[in-house]
Amino acid sequence: MLCATLKKQMKFLEQQQDETKQAREEARRLRSKMQTMERIELLLKSQRPEVEEMIRDMGAGQAAVEQLAVYCVSLKKEYENLKEARKASGELADKLKKDLFSSKSKLQVVYAELDQAKLELRSAQKDLQGADKEIASLRKKLKMLQETLSLPPGDSEAVNRLVLESPAPVEMLSLKLRRPAFSDDIDLNATFDVDTPPARPPGLQRGPAKKLCLEKARAPTQDGPGKLPKGSTQVRTGFDGLGGRTKFIQPTDTTLIRPLPVKPKAKAKAKQKVGARTALPPSQALLWWANNANCS
Repeated sequence: MLCATLKKQMKFLEQQQDETKQAREEARRLRSKMQTMERIELLLKSQRPEVEEMIRDMGAGQAAVEQLAVYCVSLKKEYENLKEARKASGELADKLKKDLFSSKSKLQVVYAELDQAKLELRSAQKDLQGADKEIASLRKKLKMLQETLSLPPGDSEAVNRLVLESPAPVEMLSLKLRRPAFSDDIDLNATFDVDTPPARPPGLQRGPAKKLCLEKARAPTQDGPGKLPKGSTQVRTGFDGLGGRTKFIQPTDTTLIRPLPVKPKAKAKAKQKVGARTALPPSQALLWWANNANCS
């Protein structure tokens, strides 16, 4: 009984001794590996003089050769890793350069579009200002036309409207009609519905002409009652009151339409005054004023 117990204890102690030896071998191996790793780390981080000194300290034995072989293999692996890392870094740098170039080109395109948009905005603002001015002008003209249609015709309303809408210079807009040379009456409300004046004998003159241009302007009416000036047409072109031109049919002047001359009786001859003159319609008065202005 005692022998069996002692045998069991001996086996257990032998087993413990084997495990201890294995642990010591493992510790020694790990210690050597750790020293090798430390030397490799020192080899990688240190400069050339330090590496040469470390190799000299290793000696010239078999262990030193094995240690140098391990160092060479480790350095080769580290070199391969660094080479791959450098290659990856170069590819990443090229990719970033391409992205930077593409971004710069896109930025230039955006800047060009921005400049074009600014120019279009300025042009649109100018067009808007011009449209606002045109709208304001059209509103003023529309207001004037509405007032003209709503109010009864005054003595000088037609003349003022013609002067405002005419292409005359600015300094002539404030001019007024002068009194005619042969009469003191100015009837601006006269229309074309006037009575036909009595016929005059051929030998009787109208009166002394003070203005040569006025005489030339009235020369066609003295040729005969049925003769019209050459080149006269019924379709005229004038201002429409809104800043443009339009065509209209001009009514025939009633002063140019005269009946055939009738020989009056000797007792019924009416003595006409030399300075007498019929009242002119508004259009004839305006033409007479324009002729006097040109002559003066």
